[in-house]
Amino acid sequence: MLGYKDYSEYLDFLFLNIRALAQGYLISVSSAKNNFEKDSLLEKSKYFLEIFKKNLDLAEERAKQTKDFLGIEYIKTIFGLNKLEWIALLISLLGKISREFRSILEKISQDTIGNIYIISAFRLYYFCFDVKKVKHFYSTLNNINMNLRLFCLDPDGELSQNIFNFILSNAESNSDTSEYTIIFPPKKLNKIVRKEIVNKLAKIIKESKFFYFFLLGEEGCGKKTIVRSTSGILKSPVCIVDLKKCLRREEKFKEILTWAFREATIARGFICFDNFELINNEKYQFLLELVINLANKFSIISFFLSTTAIYNCENIIKEIELMEIYVNELSQEETAIVWKETLDKKNLGGIIDPSELSTLFSFTPGQIISAANCLNGFKAWNGKLDRKILIKCIQNSISINFNGNAHRIPVGKSWEDLIIGPEEKQTMLDACSQIRHRNLVFNEWKINEKVTYGKGLSMLFSGPSGTGKTMAAGVVAGELGLELFRVDISRVISKYIGETEKNLCKIFDEAKKSSVILLFDEMDSLFSVRSDVKDSHDRNANMEISYLLQKMEEYDGVCIMTTNFLENIDKAFFRRITYVIHFALPDANERLKIWENMFKQAPISKIDFVFLSKFEISGGNIKNIAITSAFSAAQDKQIITMKHVLKSMAQELKKQGRTLLATDFGEYAFLLGK
Repeated sequence: MLGYKDYSEYLDFLFLNIRALAQGYLISVSSAKNNFEKDSLLEKSKYFLEIFKKNLDLAEERAKQTKDFLGIEYIKTIFGLNKLEWIALLISLLGKISREFRSILEKISQDTIGNIYIISAFRLYYFCFDVKKVKHFYSTLNNINMNLRLFCLDPDGELSQNIFNFILSNAESNSDTSEYTIIFPPKKLNKIVRKEIVNKLAKIIKESKFFYFFLLGEEGCGKKTIVRSTSGILKSPVCIVDLKKCLRREEKFKEILTWAFREATIARGFICFDNFELINNEKYQFLLELVINLANKFSIISFFLSTTAIYNCENIIKEIELMEIYVNELSQEETAIVWKETLDKKNLGGIIDPSELSTLFSFTPGQIISAANCLNGFKAWNGKLDRKILIKCIQNSISINFNGNAHRIPVGKSWEDLIIGPEEKQTMLDACSQIRHRNLVFNEWKINEKVTYGKGLSMLFSGPSGTGKTMAAGVVAGELGLELFRVDISRVISKYIGETEKNLCKIFDEAKKSSVILLFDEMDSLFSVRSDVKDSHDRNANMEISYLLQKMEEYDGVCIMTTNFLENIDKAFFRRITYVIHFALPDANERLKIWENMFKQAPISKIDFVFLSKFEISGGNIKNIAITSAFSAAQDKQIITMKHVLKSMAQELKKQGRTLLATDFGEYAFLLGK
């Protein structure tokens, strides 16, 4: 043991000796002014110095023998301070604690320039041996250890606050800033995402002395997660510096960077620069060189996270291995792991299967964290979440921008609202089930190893206009909890060669980020039978169609297409479609259900739905008739009657070129004459 009661008493012992040395120095200065070679006071000052040296050596020896953690000894060791620098640190620390000692330091450093504590250290320790060396003081000042100036003292000469806190609290307290964060490895590692990359990094670091790793990938793809997992395997802390936040305080960029390197050094950890692409350019060449140069001097392992390729770091980095690693998107299995861990941290686990979320939303880790934060806030406000609300919250966290080429369609209809045959409804349910079980089939059952593309779901709804094809798309979207966007084909198709492909590429890229359902409505004009090539226009049109088919196959989400004329679709197109569902005109029983549903909550009087269901019209026609009759009744300041419905029906059929005689309305014909 140290022979002291605790760490505090150990510090007191060091400070007591520093005070004694200060007194000895003042005596020696007084002696030097009065023929110090004959003055007996000089011998007394040397006596103080010898006692100080013996006590300092004794403290260091006892410190080596103890197993207790000593914050101040750790700082000395980690920064490689020699005795002179060690004393300078103790002087700085005591000067920050004691006003009395600070006044002594001011007296010692009168009529001098430079850093007060470093000057004092030189005079207290170095020049006590030979006062004549004072002449060479300023020329030797720059020889002091760079680590002491860089890591322990702020530019104004004060001992840095986080070093001060670290020493006095014996490492129990530490400062932090918004620009950087120290992450310590967890005692128990969670399931590692991107395990192959992480294990390779850990192996290289163990076997190499110096290495710089450049992790390249889109924002939020999990680059920081890779660094944290690597530090977890190696049981080493990591200091993550956010260069975006550092640039907001550009005037203190070097100072903040110094603090970050200091924290990484104290923690014996790696340093990691996030948003590195912001300074990896010609504009910030001077900041880029500063970061690399500091890393060259004070970091063994450094990580640089960027969304763009390296600018010219190779010319700056000297004698250190550099490795570029491209971080691709997560697999569905890995995405499910991130969903589970993130939801569990927010106490949101158990509401929905993470595997289902990984199939519904192709999110990056950053997007998953953002969505979980939104969920947490919603839960705090509303008290609870169910599956439907959870999915809706996730959708609200998505930023979608199709630049006007696609528009959101409200989703609110249910299976009860969709009046189609039982076989067709079952096919649609099977299609939805395929999305839910995609993770099981493709990942757990390893089918994805045999299928390299075409893992998404595509459906073609065919049938006459008004049979509920667009409504069915909305029902599928509601069942899966996804947003539905109708592609504006008139805006996508361009007469300029290559523009159509660019527009389609942007649509599918945006859909992939936000995991929405794309609806290509009434696509007959676009996907008609491909003609023989007679001119460049035909050739270009065929290329556009082929490109769209290719993008649909590559898209892992859901695509729904509708057509009024199935016979006009090129037969080569069908092999690329997962499900083809035909929507026929409703029969009498189905029409009866549609009529009743349309007026279910409206104020009506004596409407004969059985009679109305005898007219062979589509669900779309019934919807139009219901809306028109409701407004007609509102204009008459009445509830909806059979008269309003029949007049609206005659008007709707007339639009289609169908003229009904009075006898066609049977017993209700008299209503049309009034």
